[in-house]
Amino acid sequence: MSNNGPKSYTNRKELHQQLQHLMYQAIESDFGIEVSTSSSEHLRQELNFARRAAREVSNNDFDHLVFRTCPSDPSGKVWIVKKIQAADFQPSTGES
Repeated sequence: MSNNGPKSYTNRKELHQQLQHLMYQAIESDFGIEVSTSSSEHLRQELNFARRAAREVSNNDFDHLVFRTCPSDPSGKVWIVKKIQAADFQPSTGES
């Protein structure tokens, strides 16, 4: 599943809500999701901040996710994947 990164936001709380929504999408998928972004490193940092913010309110739902840059597009895509599948994850392109 491919998603566009977070839309514009007015504050950090709103950004974290958008990022948490993406993380929940990854949890609900079989392996994880791919997110397009203008800066993969920045998105990975923000995802980690959002996960820490969730932990501060006793939400550990995202602890089994990892945030990896896509090998074929390391600056423009981030994979949000389940840890158990992270090493072998290859997102489908939707083509048969």
